This record gives sequence, structure tokens and C-alpha cells, in this order.
Amino acid sequence: IFTQRDRIHQFGRKYAYYAIGLAVIANVISAYYLQTPWRFIAVSFLALSLSEITDTEVYQRFIKRNWWTRVATSNAVSIPIDSTIFTVLAFVGEAFATPTWMVQVIVTDIIVKLVIGFVVALGVWQTRPRESISPYAAQPKS
Repeated sequence: IFTQRDRIHQFGRKYAYYAIGLAVIANVISAYYLQTPWRFIAVSFLALSLSEITDTEVYQRFIKRNWWTRVATSNAVSIPIDSTIFTVLAFVGEAFATPTWMVQVIVTDIIVKLVIGFVVALGVWQTRPRESISPYAAQPKS
């Protein structure tokens, strides 16, 4: 999700925030209809919102750098936030959720999300013209 949403930045920060809102709403509705416990819905809402906002702001701070730098940096910051917040808040107090278990889940989740993000970014990079990946590439120099 993080890498796919990064593509929306070419249209501006406002549209990135629209995508975040839409993703949060879609996830909450899906979870509700799948009868996901409210605790997980609330924690998912919080984790997704905070991590996506962080991702957007980091991406925007690197907007004049190359696309790979923007995606890698924003994902490297936001993915650990998402994984840590969700895992800790969703499972704290459960008998099986020892500190060791939580660290293993968080680290595994971060690695899997980073690898998937890299693969998606690689696919985007190879299939899209470079001008559409960077909002600054197509603009004439002043």
C-alpha cells in the first residue's frame, strides 16, 4: 500500500491524503463486514492513519530527490511505525504475546512489507515512463 500510494504523489499531497482516507475507510468497512473484533479495527485505523501520514510527510520532504530515494526513505520510516503500533496495541495483554513473540512478529512483518514494497517499486519503475514517476521530471528548468 505504501509504495502504491507513493505513486499518487505525482498529483500532489492533497490526493495522497485523499487516498489515505479512502484506504482507512475501506479497511474499516471490510473489517466490520468480516466481523473483525472492534479492538483490531480501532488499532488498525490508528496504525494505518499514523503510518500513512508519516509516509506522506517523509515522501514530501524528499520530493525533489529521485523516485527510489523517496519510496525507500518513506517506506523505511512508515512501515516500522505501522507494524509496531498494530502488533503492540492489538496483542498487548494476551497470554501468548510475550515481548519476544512481539519482537519476532514486528521484525518479520517489517521485513515482509519492505520486500513487497521493493518488488512493487521495481515493477512500477520498469513499467512506467520516468516522467510520470517524478512530478519534477517533466517540468522545464527555469
